[in-house]
Amino acid sequence: MDLLICLSDPAQWSSFYEYKLTGGHLSPTEQRELAAFIQAEGYREPIEAITRGKPFAPPRKSCISKMHSDKKRIVYTYAPAENWVLKLLTFLLQQKYDRVFAPNLSSFRPHLGVKN
Repeated sequence: MDLLICLSDPAQWSSFYEYKLTGGHLSPTEQRELAAFIQAEGYREPIEAITRGKPFAPPRKSCISKMHSDKKRIVYTYAPAENWVLKLLTFLLQQKYDRVFAPNLSSFRPHLGVKN
């Protein structure tokens, strides 16, 4: 199934929600937000923008202090609707393409980071 079609599929969103919930990846606030987002089909607008080739609004830049260091980490955050769509896309990429990714690509693999 095409990834854009999967992004619009309510069953995929339910599967994603269950994965996040059972894996302990969501705080109680995030659980409520994601459930409401899925219920309201908040993913429709960002997916239509992707389909039309319209770029997302630029992400918001934040500087976060690193633990035990004076250095700052720069983090870019998209709007909530766009962020959830991107997270589902990552989830779908893991499922569909994991076998073709290079062994040293850790960005799409759960429980694997550059330090492993």
